[in-house]
Amino acid sequence: MSSPTIYNVYNTHFHGPVYGSVSTGGGDTPSSTDQNQDLTYRRALLAKVYQLIEGVLAKSLHNATAINLERKIIPNAVNYPWSNIIPESHKSHRLASVPIDYRITDIYEHGNQALLILGEPGSGKTTALLEIAYQAHLLALEYPTRPIPVYLNLSYWRTNTDSFLDWLVVQMEKQYQVPPDVSQPWIAQKEVFLWLLDGLDEVEPEYQKSCVMAINEFRTKYGRYMVISSRNQAYYALHPLQLELEEAIQFQPLNLTQIDLYLTTVIPELTILREHLEQYPLLRELAQNPLMLYVMVVAYQGEDLRNLQQFDSVDELGRFLFQQYTEQMFSRVRPDPKSFSKEKTIEALAWLAKKMSDQPQSDFWLEDMQPSWLKTSRQRWWYALISRITTSIVLELIWGGPVMALLLGLLSGTGIGAIVGYRFAHPSPHVQKLTFARRRSFLIMALVGGLTSGIVAGLITGGIIFLLLQLASEGKLSFQHGVVIIIFWGFVLFVVRGVIYGLIFGGPDRGQDIRADIQTRENLVWSLDGALGGFRAGITTGLFVSSLISIGVAIAASFLSEGVVPVIVCISIFLVAELTYGLFGGLIGGLHGKKLKIEDSFPGKALQDTLKNAAKAGVAVGVISGITISMIVASLIVVVFGLMVDQWLLGILVASPVGIMMGITMGRTIGGFVALWYGGIDLVQHHTLRLLLWLDGELPAYRYVNFLDYATERILLKKVGGKYSFHHRLLQEYFATCYPP
Repeated sequence: MSSPTIYNVYNTHFHGPVYGSVSTGGGDTPSSTDQNQDLTYRRALLAKVYQLIEGVLAKSLHNATAINLERKIIPNAVNYPWSNIIPESHKSHRLASVPIDYRITDIYEHGNQALLILGEPGSGKTTALLEIAYQAHLLALEYPTRPIPVYLNLSYWRTNTDSFLDWLVVQMEKQYQVPPDVSQPWIAQKEVFLWLLDGLDEVEPEYQKSCVMAINEFRTKYGRYMVISSRNQAYYALHPLQLELEEAIQFQPLNLTQIDLYLTTVIPELTILREHLEQYPLLRELAQNPLMLYVMVVAYQGEDLRNLQQFDSVDELGRFLFQQYTEQMFSRVRPDPKSFSKEKTIEALAWLAKKMSDQPQSDFWLEDMQPSWLKTSRQRWWYALISRITTSIVLELIWGGPVMALLLGLLSGTGIGAIVGYRFAHPSPHVQKLTFARRRSFLIMALVGGLTSGIVAGLITGGIIFLLLQLASEGKLSFQHGVVIIIFWGFVLFVVRGVIYGLIFGGPDRGQDIRADIQTRENLVWSLDGALGGFRAGITTGLFVSSLISIGVAIAASFLSEGVVPVIVCISIFLVAELTYGLFGGLIGGLHGKKLKIEDSFPGKALQDTLKNAAKAGVAVGVISGITISMIVASLIVVVFGLMVDQWLLGILVASPVGIMMGITMGRTIGGFVALWYGGIDLVQHHTLRLLLWLDGELPAYRYVNFLDYATERILLKKVGGKYSFHHRLLQEYFATCYPP
């Protein structure tokens, strides 16, 4: 499959809103600028779709030796829109049977571009879907009004309430990097996309009916072009509920003539397999499936398989053949003594297959591993404790020295980790979320963090401030003054640090769901509206703390000066604190980290991008905050010295070093917090999870990609960009059965 030359210009990323109409078939004529913008977006999406089609089809397990299966029209399998209006005798456009020379694309076109594909596992449904996608892709390249094919797996549908439009918008962003402000207007135009929806049977059973109803509702409003695939049994179990499509076909099992012709033509030397097909009925039954026939061909190229009569069922014989197929995959590649043993590889693949089946999912991304993959309550306890303690130590290290970081980090992290660990160790069997609401979660985390970190740090800070004031006043302050200052600053930092801990550990997407505790940030987006909203939120939430800080400083100033000076200092400090909160809120609100799936990436790229984005956001926000705060503090010091002790020159001399020191300290603190917020926490949690899985023996290596590539070389996994999957769902199901209960 060669790549069209137009892909040489596909170095485009989606950004910004969509202007004009994507389809130029009618209506108002958009400007040339709008048309160029639309064409850029269209080409970028077509390039990503092609990479997926080529990656999957080129690595299909039995695509090279695929057999043209007989396909049967199943008219009653779909709810044909006009069935109650148009007599059956007048439905001339619908096929009565499928001619042998018809390709799947011909059936799709004849079915008015709305088709259901049914078949047994391994019959080639996904391959058929991607063949339609490939043909539609070529047409979309040549004709700008033809729909863009978009392949999606329905296994990611996990809701009974969402609309299908909303789900598609989310999946377009995750799978193809198309932001909502681009995809949503496109989808609303109805004829822009050809939706290729694979694996209705892979949707969790409790969500299958809601999925079908959502698709039917969506197609009525938006989705003219659509192809859906499903296993026979799963689809018929939904009866009387049906998909509202134009046509339905079902792949038929291979007959003996097709099987014999295939073996005679492709592998004529495998006479023992043909003999066994005549001898064992169970083997003949399995051979009717194209995938299993290919597995037999590979398995019989190894040992001479005898005594097949020992198997009493098709399932037992199928597992045996997959076992022999796996043995052959190892024998085809020279073993590497420094690499993984066959036994360890099979054990690790069994674990991976079991976890993927439990989710359920057909694709594995390294960054998608979650603490729900840990199999025991003890492991989940340790995950919560280690990840939260590590994050707390890093957070405290940003604020102070290593000794205090270790002490306060251990205290705060242990308290917060114990709360999260208890919930993760005893998850709800259905929702698997923390039972308390997000607001309550924030308050609990803020309370624990403030008590264990803020009060201790506040008391120490208050003591330092008291000593400095004593030196400045030449010992005029009393012991009672010191108690007031120390208690006051203990309370202030209890509130300030509590808010930070609440945001870090109890904010959105923080410790809320055992199945989504780790969220990568592969893309950072700046939003002016978000920045303005964040600025307003910062000003509002900072009122209380700013008032406390300004009053505390004013009280300290009153010990050294009388009259209006403390009032001026109080107002100045309040304005500085409020401006700092507003600046911080605006920077946090303006940046948004997004999790994306990038088909043309490499394994672990999402983690690498998250690290880069965390560093970029931390440095950028830290530098801006540091410079701003340094200038504000320096100006404030000059004013305070001038008004309080009438030493303007001394104020200028003191302002420079103090302002720079405060700028560095606050810039480092704010920048470090932002780096943690935009991915740093998730990286800590991801590597904690991998470490525990490796130590427990579930992962054969901490550098898991090395193992995944090793299995890919043995044609047990396939790799498309940054994701891995088993070569077929049946192979995944086989390995899942190998995992010990």
